[in-house]
Amino acid sequence: MNWLALIVIIIFSLLGFVMVLGGFPGAIVAFAGIFIAAWIGGFEVMGIRILAVFFIAAAAGEGFDVLSSYWGAKKSGASTRTAVGAMVGGVTGAVLLSSIFPGMGTLIGLLMGTFTGAFISEYVSGKSMSDSGKVGWGAAVAKAAAVAFKLLVIISLSALAVSRIIFGL
Repeated sequence: MNWLALIVIIIFSLLGFVMVLGGFPGAIVAFAGIFIAAWIGGFEVMGIRILAVFFIAAAAGEGFDVLSSYWGAKKSGASTRTAVGAMVGGVTGAVLLSSIFPGMGTLIGLLMGTFTGAFISEYVSGKSMSDSGKVGWGAAVAKAAAVAFKLLVIISLSALAVSRIIFGL
């Protein structure tokens, strides 16, 4: 068992976890830690094939995250500009609330910012408050689903990598 590889996976996975809560590409960061751990171990326990599968899973998580706000907003009847507003609002909300309420403030800010960005974008384009609220809600729910999916990807990949190192599975 390689302790250094385990420590790298744990650090990068925790960093990725926190990054996801802030609206950033944490699944790729967690994968980078797994790749470094595999490299430390000489790619004996985790070879190129398993790393390729892990990379595809991490990329799928990130892709789902990027497209989720767009799909959520579009499903609710939004414009493409609104999807951009939802993304900008999400990052802005995450940054603002994380500085006021470290920890969960980041996630709450991400969701509130996504809602607000989509809502304002739709409302400014002439939609009613009710329609704008539906679009904002759709974007926020989709973002919450994407965050949950990416966290699940990070947990799964990290657990599989750790089990391969510890048990040789």
